[in-house]
Amino acid sequence: MELSNLGKFPINGSPREIADYLECFDAWCISKNVRDDKIPAHFVTAIGLDAYSLVKNLAFPDKPISMPYAKLRELLIDHFHVTTFETRERAHFNKLVRSPNQKIRDFILQLQIQASKCNFGDQLHTQLRDRLIAGINIPKLEKELIQIPSCTFQTAKEVCITYEDVNNEYSAPTTSVSDVMLSKVENTSVHGKKSKLPSTGNRMQPEIKNIKPCLSCGKLHLRSTCRFRSAKCYKCGKVGHIKTVCRSSSTYVAQHSYNSPKLSSKMESMCLSTFQNTQANPTKTSTASSATQVSTVFKNEVAKLQCELSKARKDLNEMREQLNKIEELLHMHRLRLVNPEHTSSCESPAKLFISRILKKHLMSTTSNVHYYKDNNYRPSVGIILQKMGNRVVKILDIKDHSVYNGHLDKVTINEIIQK
Repeated sequence: MELSNLGKFPINGSPREIADYLECFDAWCISKNVRDDKIPAHFVTAIGLDAYSLVKNLAFPDKPISMPYAKLRELLIDHFHVTTFETRERAHFNKLVRSPNQKIRDFILQLQIQASKCNFGDQLHTQLRDRLIAGINIPKLEKELIQIPSCTFQTAKEVCITYEDVNNEYSAPTTSVSDVMLSKVENTSVHGKKSKLPSTGNRMQPEIKNIKPCLSCGKLHLRSTCRFRSAKCYKCGKVGHIKTVCRSSSTYVAQHSYNSPKLSSKMESMCLSTFQNTQANPTKTSTASSATQVSTVFKNEVAKLQCELSKARKDLNEMREQLNKIEELLHMHRLRLVNPEHTSSCESPAKLFISRILKKHLMSTTSNVHYYKDNNYRPSVGIILQKMGNRVVKILDIKDHSVYNGHLDKVTINEIIQK
């Protein structure tokens, strides 16, 4: 590396840029085997005129060429050094969270840059690991990282990078089996021309069987060309596949047990039978007929779902009617418990009303009392003492001698019995 390749000294740069330039110059001196007494001359030559004027002012009254390189280096670092508050930098580090569109590699680099300002010491890798797990902002990946026993920063970093690579691979457009079958059907008959494919339907079976997911990553391609063939699985520890397709995990079993719904299987079998019929009678089949059959399958499935939905709504309405009847019976039972003397009443709760039996003096008679639901007033016999206002009277209860105000619309006044 030539001295000119170092570039111009960043005299207006940040302290980190100054430190990076000095480290590059140190590496250049080591690669060229420059003697210690020659390093100051090379240094003042490399930094340029503006930076040399700064070094000269910092070294005054000594001349930079006569000073050792270590002293010149120290002068520059002290001059550009900015006082950092460790608490503030650590607080900023603990607030770092990956944005949804930020790459995982960029987020890890951001964590390492900020950690260099925090002076973590021996706890550097521990802090990096914890912040990476807490700030990765992907719940599924965060759960996998937490489940790794004795997880280190290097292990968490590799898992995150592998997860990002796998997602990038799976996000690429892939061709399903049904699409392949439909494309084959379209190629067999175009404008009534006969297909050049053999008429036997057995030729298509080996091609369908060859379309299988890769055992190393799960994508539809040859395993010999997969870049995860030499990867190490974090689930079982074996080499040759990644965790998402590990046969020892429950995720693999669930995905491979339920990834083929009834609708997809029906459509694929229908496409296969259509293709076989096309090979047997290429002049009688067209792409329009196959598309019609596919739409018919979907219409039948939608009709079945609508029928099940209407049946469920009918059952729900019947259940609501039964609950209303049960609630009405409970109210009647509660009324009879509150007023056990009138259990022979067959009136509905809606016809019952709050009532009290009053008499103008002690020679009055009593009558039955009906109660509204949730009314805890007990039967009572009272005397009207005086009129308090518009249809409001003061009542003296005979049994407990309590006095209360009552409205005439809510009481029943019996006739006076003459002696």
